[in-house]
Amino acid sequence: MQRENNPLVSVVLITYNNEAFVREAIIALFEQDYNNMEIIISDDASSDRTQEIIKEVIALSGYNKKVILNINKVNQGIAKNIQAGYKLATGEILVNAAGDDIALPNRVSVIASHFLSNKDIVYLTSNAFLIDKNGIINGILDKNKESNEFESCVYFDSTLPANGCAAAISRRLIDCFAPVNLRVNAEDALLKARGHMIGSVAYLSSCLLYYRLEVGVSTQKRSGSVYLKYAIDERKDRLRRLYIYKKDMRSLGFMQKKNEADLDKMMKYEISSINLLSAGIKKAVIVYFIEFKIKKIKDWTYLLMVRIKNYERN
Repeated sequence: MQRENNPLVSVVLITYNNEAFVREAIIALFEQDYNNMEIIISDDASSDRTQEIIKEVIALSGYNKKVILNINKVNQGIAKNIQAGYKLATGEILVNAAGDDIALPNRVSVIASHFLSNKDIVYLTSNAFLIDKNGIINGILDKNKESNEFESCVYFDSTLPANGCAAAISRRLIDCFAPVNLRVNAEDALLKARGHMIGSVAYLSSCLLYYRLEVGVSTQKRSGSVYLKYAIDERKDRLRRLYIYKKDMRSLGFMQKKNEADLDKMMKYEISSINLLSAGIKKAVIVYFIEFKIKKIKDWTYLLMVRIKNYERN
């Protein structure tokens, strides 16, 4: 690809308490084989040495890549942290990156090539190698996706994964929509749905990065009431996204009665699910309280029996 055909690509690297991995993540971006790019690093008020390491790597870097650093004063959450990076980006293509993942050297060039070959693409994602906290490969992210796929105007019937860790978007996706004011966690699902509203979504079966497991909230083990609370938070997040979809479709002027009815039905389902799961948490708390009391009674009974036996011996 000749340089005159290379659009400016902005890689938005978000970080939060990634001191063990952020150095490798930044160096992997410096070593991209695509030259017409800028790197925006947005840190979400890390409390460890992440910010210090970022500044150190940038200062010692001998790479010819433009770097812009943003540091949030308070923790904003993933979606707002990415938006902070997007605001600083000047490229026609914006590529997501995380402070604990590692991009392959050709990731940006492959993404740029696909955007150039199909101007209708506004959201693109790919497969990824899975690695553990020690960098050992444990498989791939999408085992059942063996070929590139393309979707256009399917709205909520999409079968393609969002894979926010591997996603890239066209600037059109930023310019056509208002910023998200609600706290949304699954920002990739939101961007992908917005992509379907104004263009096409593409999926590449090639692995273009190493996606790290065993770190971050997405891979923490959950059980009991903790799992129920997590499930409620997920439902609430989906409800927020559905509300945003509804506003987006109205603002674009193509909301139809069927679309609105479908959205209302989905929102009612999420509200019902939240109520059921909330009832489950209350039940779990009651069960835990009863079990706790039973255990205490057993402990007291055991101690009483020991004291009676000691008394009888004496």
